[in-house]
Amino acid sequence: LLRGGSDEILKSFHLENEPALYIYTREGAAAATSNNDRSNHKAVMSALEVIGFSKEEISSIYQILAAILLLVKFLGLWKY
Repeated sequence: LLRGGSDEILKSFHLENEPALYIYTREGAAAATSNNDRSNHKAVMSALEVIGFSKEEISSIYQILAAILLLVKFLGLWKY
């Protein structure tokens, strides 16, 4: 989501495409990323649609992921 999602999607969920900003994705951010992140994201989106997820359900998944990333980021900042 962070590296594969469009700027519009990220903005709508108040996220940035920099995984190092989020506690759960910080470790993976140090690894070299593939140029295929966006195509992998599209493949996952397509697979979700193929198995029957509606656009609303996919949006709900994004909302949950964004909430987790932001809540943990906030709690991590608050803790220190």
